Amino acid sequence: MYHTIAWYTHFMKKHFTLIIGISLPIIMILLVAGAIYLPQILVKPHYNFLYSDQFLNNVNNGRHYQQSSYYDVENGVLVKKEIPKEENENGNIEYIDPKLHFYDVVNNTTREISFADASQLSLLPGPTSPDGFIVQYSHHNDGIFELFGGSYDNNRGMYIKKGVSQHLLAIPNDQNYYYNGSFRVLGWIK
Repeated sequence: MYHTIAWYTHFMKKHFTLIIGISLPIIMILLVAGAIYLPQILVKPHYNFLYSDQFLNNVNNGRHYQQSSYYDVENGVLVKKEIPKEENENGNIEYIDPKLHFYDVVNNTTREISFADASQLSLLPGPTSPDGFIVQYSHHNDGIFELFGGSYDNNRGMYIKKGVSQHLLAIPNDQNYYYNGSFRVLGWIK
């Protein structure tokens, strides 16, 4: 036993720079990986939320689509508010109600929900949940200084965030959500 300890001590003294030279990069890699992945693991929101794909207007193949109503939360209940319709002389405006979606934060899933079902939910309005989370669009690169396989496109979408911790939500990557300002969290479900 004494010889093993003596040999180990001698080895450490003789090869100290080699040991530091090998272990320092390994420690740095572990620290960087922890700084990247640990905040994602720590995201544990407790409140599901209701969101809509509201839009003001859209033109597609010469057809003009316009939102006929929008949703808001009043006294903890979802309400539907009509938007005055424009004069439609050419008959080329189609009025559409925005869709409602229920997001389950535990299972990281979304599903469309009817206004009748959504109006039965008890909602807490506001962009921030009672446990401090916010949902917002984000895009970033997952490479080191955009090198070594970083991917810009795969990391854009809606994230649920709290402080530096964030998690990509499983919301369909429809360009209208992000660039037209149509994604809107209506309320957090009690």
